[in-house]
Amino acid sequence: MNMGKSDQATAEASAGVTQAEVEARSALERAAELAVALGVNLDTFMGAAYAAFLRANPGLRRDIEDVQLLAQVRELRRKGGVPEA
Repeated sequence: MNMGKSDQATAEASAGVTQAEVEARSALERAAELAVALGVNLDTFMGAAYAAFLRANPGLRRDIEDVQLLAQVRELRRKGGVPEA
């Protein structure tokens, strides 16, 4: 099924997608089209998009770092490298 942009926007709105999400998706689609036109590979594009998202949302970056740190501490404790208090 091939929907036009206005049809797709209407379908997304009825599915509970916010206008901000529609605009973000549209911006990402334009960025992806540009990346493809410039010959950027998928891994580079995805890495850049992820890094940009984390730069724009420092709280999420801190949350991810906290989860990673806790996982590392648990692994060190499991191996006997860090005693429990």
